[in-house]
Amino acid sequence: AFAVYSANYEISHLRGGTHDVVNAFETGFLIFYVTELAVKLIAHRLYFFCNKDMAWNIFDLFLVIQSMYEQIVLVLGQHGGTSLVFMRTLRVLKIAKVLRVVRVLRFFTELRVMMNSLIGSIIAMFWSFVMLAF
Repeated sequence: AFAVYSANYEISHLRGGTHDVVNAFETGFLIFYVTELAVKLIAHRLYFFCNKDMAWNIFDLFLVIQSMYEQIVLVLGQHGGTSLVFMRTLRVLKIAKVLRVVRVLRFFTELRVMMNSLIGSIIAMFWSFVMLAF
């Protein structure tokens, strides 16, 4: 939801800079994802790059590096160090962050199986209680 709001705000205000609240949230999310990635790299070491989730891990690494680069260039651009023309073309890569949602979708099949098992066991437990009561 935040990515959609942020992209909408940036498209609506192409001439002006980004809003301070949007920058604060971007920085907060960046700190969270850098910390998450660092913990994963410390825990998994080289296995981070050669396990079954290797593609998603590399994708997350790419997104974090791209976001770090964007924040650095944004800070330098505010102090007059760089032109933001390149940054505006780099913002297209922000859309790739939405693909993280696709990663979560694979858990829904497992969740559905767990819910079906739970419902099936509740029905059996109900009939067990009926048999015990009578």
